[in-house]
Amino acid sequence: MRRYHPGIQKAQAVNHHQTMPSTQTTKAKTPRGPMADLSLEQVFSLLGTQHIKGSEKELKILRIRIGELVELNGEDWVKKSRQSLLDEWEYIVNQGVIN
Repeated sequence: MRRYHPGIQKAQAVNHHQTMPSTQTTKAKTPRGPMADLSLEQVFSLLGTQHIKGSEKELKILRIRIGELVELNGEDWVKKSRQSLLDEWEYIVNQGVIN
């Protein structure tokens, strides 16, 4: 199922397999509201674990991205998608996508 979200890169489809930042980024603006930069504790709660790998910089990016996903899809969606989000995050960290 493909869903299009306002504020995501123009004509970029977002689905349950493409929820984390890609290796190709643009200067497209994404929504920034009060929830965009969550605390690490809030991210742990939403993802159901405190065991999330990453450097300080990587975890800051994760906090922002999860906040954006909450704004776009809601907390329930993030909670329902936690395992795929965690799997994607582990891949991103292991591959060194964020420098």
